Amino acid sequence: MLPTIALLAANAFLPDPLVHLETGKPIRTRAEWDSQRAAIRAAYEKYVFGRIPPAPGNLKASVLSEERLGRLTLRKVLLEFGPDRKARLHLELALPPGAGPFPVFLTNHPRARPWAATAVRRGYAACIYQAQDPRYGPSDDSESYKTAYPDYDFSMIARWAWSASRAIDYLETVPSLDKTKIAISGHSRNGKQALLAAALDPRIGAIALSSGNTGEGNPWRYTTEAFWNESIEQITTGFPEWFHPNLKQFIGREHELPVDQNLLMALVAPRGLLLASAYSEAQGAP
Repeated sequence: MLPTIALLAANAFLPDPLVHLETGKPIRTRAEWDSQRAAIRAAYEKYVFGRIPPAPGNLKASVLSEERLGRLTLRKVLLEFGPDRKARLHLELALPPGAGPFPVFLTNHPRARPWAATAVRRGYAACIYQAQDPRYGPSDDSESYKTAYPDYDFSMIARWAWSASRAIDYLETVPSLDKTKIAISGHSRNGKQALLAAALDPRIGAIALSSGNTGEGNPWRYTTEAFWNESIEQITTGFPEWFHPNLKQFIGREHELPVDQNLLMALVAPRGLLLASAYSEAQGAP
């Protein structure tokens, strides 16, 4: 049983990104913004996602196979990292013909879905990292992080997002890729993790998300039944591993949550962020 979080200051409106979370003072300088970024991340780790490890310094990449598919080169890679290299992550890299450098389309949607293929047809290299809901087909490699990092309690969405950064660690070693042009995308639950990945990793230059809804584009404060969106109660009950258990304690107390999704989006600035949702979206009506 988790200890109850002490009553926090109520705020019915979205927190202002340019008012420091801890001091309450306005942000006027880059140094103050850097401090605010750290405060936002710390609050998200405490209340929403759990503690996230630092980047490992011992990434090992092994090419498992490489084949031609028409004019494309498909490379399968295994990453091993973390304490005793117990953490593992599989990648699929689709490289267009030519020397590059190619911009990169990054996603955790498996190749059976058309996301990566569409990007490759438009001149991108595509990288798929195998950290996603196993109901999509492939297993979820991020499960290995639980054993590798027992002192970190990062939730499933956070583990998927952290995997995107480990994929980028490898992409930076591939000569034919343009490391200054990495875009990320995801739909639904994968939109949630893609936003977090971009918020935490400045190497991601463009973010285009689709119907991530609650935990992505919907502010937590406006997800109660009155707003006809998926609530904290619904999402933490239906998918308890997606977010840290602390989030449950804000059911009915959404206005006491110190952070909200606009702060996570603010961490992306000044990079490009596109949010898309259907007008008829059942769990996230805009």
